[in-house]
Amino acid sequence: WAWATMRHQPPAEVLIALERRMLACVDDFNPQALANTVWAWATMRHEPSARALAALERRMLACADDFIPQNIANTLWAWATMRHQPSADALIALERRMLACVDDFKPQNLTNTLWAIAMLINNIEGDKITINQNVLDQLLHQLEATEFSTLEEQHFQQIFQAHHLLGDRFKPSAALLDQAREEWAKQLASRSSSSPQSSLEREVAACLDRLGITYDVEVLT
Repeated sequence: WAWATMRHQPPAEVLIALERRMLACVDDFNPQALANTVWAWATMRHEPSARALAALERRMLACADDFIPQNIANTLWAWATMRHQPSADALIALERRMLACVDDFKPQNLTNTLWAIAMLINNIEGDKITINQNVLDQLLHQLEATEFSTLEEQHFQQIFQAHHLLGDRFKPSAALLDQAREEWAKQLASRSSSSPQSSLEREVAACLDRLGITYDVEVLT
């Protein structure tokens, strides 16, 4: 987690050694350790072994009921960023936990989770990823109850992109969608210079490129 936060890229052999140690003690991981691990891998663009990912998912199934909203959001964000296809059991366990604690989700948890779900569905070909519609509905309900003034620019971008990718499965109110569209257009305009793109914009741009969708302001609005 510290290396990812510092944007430090350790040698591959160091990450491999840590994976090996993780496999030896994964049964001692709590929800925060599980979520932090996959978040760090995704942030560092590290590709963990299938065995390591499977081990974390198995451990997650044993303690999913103890996940807090931030753990859920970080895990889903990591899966989406790594384009990892979680097992059906792991996804169902997180869905069940989301429904149990949705009232505790903060704005950032909500938008990160919705964006990650949209990206997961888009990243995985065919119908290999299914999301309970009730989960999307409950997350949206909680989001609509949020004071819009507490949402930041990036949150609105995620809302807009989630709607764009999920279509009728995620339909924010006109007021929320209009503000999300406006903030996204402002961001595009501000980035029209040579300034570097944010990681969110790069992920979104890659997603829209795969869909063959032009993402200038005129098309998105």
